[in-house]
Amino acid sequence: MAEELSRQERKLMTKPNQCRDFFVGAMRLMRVKSLRAKQLLSTMLAAVFLCPASYAGQASFYSEEHGTWFAYPPPPARTIETQDIYGALAKGTPPKATFKSSEAWRVRAIYIGVSGELFEFDRQGRVIYDSDGPADLNAPQDLPIRMEQVFLGGRPLWIGATVFSRVNESAIQRRDPSDATFPAGLVQGKNGQWCPLREVKHRKAHGLDRFTLDGDCERAISFTIAGINYWTYPAFKGIKEPYFYWTIQYFDDPIAPFPSAGETCRLYCDGRSPQGG
Repeated sequence: MAEELSRQERKLMTKPNQCRDFFVGAMRLMRVKSLRAKQLLSTMLAAVFLCPASYAGQASFYSEEHGTWFAYPPPPARTIETQDIYGALAKGTPPKATFKSSEAWRVRAIYIGVSGELFEFDRQGRVIYDSDGPADLNAPQDLPIRMEQVFLGGRPLWIGATVFSRVNESAIQRRDPSDATFPAGLVQGKNGQWCPLREVKHRKAHGLDRFTLDGDCERAISFTIAGINYWTYPAFKGIKEPYFYWTIQYFDDPIAPFPSAGETCRLYCDGRSPQGG
């Protein structure tokens, strides 16, 4: 597999209003294994979903990948913003960050639809399995990837929220918060609910991507497919087929085939972790 983005793939990232280009670019990025490529893939898939409604109608859009129409949800009641560090990032002088691991990481695995992202974690919050397969925790550079809270000046990078971003060991050692500004990670609601980060707005700040996240994790709603429980954000209430949903296993839960109900089993299919856990 290619380890770098091609010139054409990089070019696609500069055309945020061309929905078909974003879709094609996202498909190409699926073959790239670097952490940054995965972050860009998440961004591009979100961009496809957030394309102007005129692309496929006033209140919905058509996904060529899934062969179906998806409805747009209304704006969330609450949102999450980052601290404004983009001027410093654009100058190549990111502020020094502090990274903090969870004292008791609860999430064993999470599957995010319809993007198909899948992550398994150990009890220290390290990614040990993702959509590409088992992680090599002894590999140089990008790995291991950890779930970390990021603080600047003693305050969370993501203001007023408990956000754990997927960051690599190199960024932690450099104290560089750049990667944590992408919507790649999980947020913990005040009620203990865990949700994947959902982008609801994307704009440019000093030439860099700046994201706004859905802030309604603690009000997440559940729905069932073939008797299996899934979750989505409350903005999708009343939408029969949400384009953003997830299923989650905690370490307190028994190990069970994952995901299930209409999705191909990819973890714990024989009742065991791919890592032998």
